[in-house]
Amino acid sequence: MFLLAYALGSGVLLGAGFNSTYFYSEPLTFLTPLVVSLVFAYGAPALGSARPNLLGASVGGALGLTLIAGLLTGALSVSYVLLSLLYAGAACLTLMTLFKFVKSDSESTHLYMLGYIVAYFYVKALTFFVMGSYEPYAVEAPAEPRK
Repeated sequence: MFLLAYALGSGVLLGAGFNSTYFYSEPLTFLTPLVVSLVFAYGAPALGSARPNLLGASVGGALGLTLIAGLLTGALSVSYVLLSLLYAGAACLTLMTLFKFVKSDSESTHLYMLGYIVAYFYVKALTFFVMGSYEPYAVEAPAEPRK
């Protein structure tokens, strides 16, 4: 219950702060955790107990798919790549901590999920603070067609 309340509260507060901050381009926020969780869940039986392979496949797959999505949408920029790398880094650190401290299926993993959410919000807040703007970006008017 605490995890849900924290996620809701931090989402509302960060959303209110980001409402007036302009950012050139950012990756789809759901893509990194989605790919990491799917590869982690369905890749574990195929990769066995090789934790480095599982970590590399899940985090590398998420980073690769995020960068491909940015390339296809035309949103690939320095801020996009930096935010994608930091999202993947937060996921990597969370999984490494999970691998180190969780030894059985009976242990609760809610603390690690909370850590990932906190790291994710800190990464986003730091990147928006460093690379964001309070003024909208200038958009050039389309050129008139020649007659």
